[in-house]
Amino acid sequence: PFFSSFDLFEPCLFKLPGYKLNDDRFTCIINNQTFLFPLTPLFFQLFSTESIGNYVSAKETEGEVTFTIKIPVFGKTKQNRTFVIQQTYSEQSQTNPIFVYSGIIGIFPFVKCITDKYGFINN
Repeated sequence: PFFSSFDLFEPCLFKLPGYKLNDDRFTCIINNQTFLFPLTPLFFQLFSTESIGNYVSAKETEGEVTFTIKIPVFGKTKQNRTFVIQQTYSEQSQTNPIFVYSGIIGIFPFVKCITDKYGFINN
């Protein structure tokens, strides 16, 4: 199959100033993460939430966040190959903007958790 950045990345990034995501409740790939993953539902059909750190990386600079997805490709070749997709979001960009959101946020739907450590979330 053929994938592009349009298939795996959302067109914009939401940044939450003054709110650092809780590593115990959310999957974070950088320390003190203040943005939500701009990944499409297709990404989660291909990969589990537990494996995000294996495939996705992020680099945050002043006014920009760059995401990279690296997917290993296996086949009959003797060399390991990697499919790489990269997307940069910028506060100044018209095509891939960063929206700074400061307000109340609700996450829906919650997903049922099968890990005993987080079993209380299901109640």
